[in-house]
Amino acid sequence: FKQNISDATVVVMYLSHKLTQRLKQKFKKELRRGTRIVSASHPIEGWKEVKKIRTGHFYSYLYKV
Repeated sequence: FKQNISDATVVVMYLSHKLTQRLKQKFKKELRRGTRIVSASHPIEGWKEVKKIRTGHFYSYLYKV
């Protein structure tokens, strides 16, 4: 949560539902328009995914800021 991620163009995460939700504000604040976010297993509540992909026994979600 302390790391500056403003230079990222892609963020990949495999975190708990709780941590995924806590990162929403950081993403909105620091990531530039067009940055892609891939979340394995847990969607980002309130955000519309660009793509939902079945990966084994769970889904991965692609978002674009």
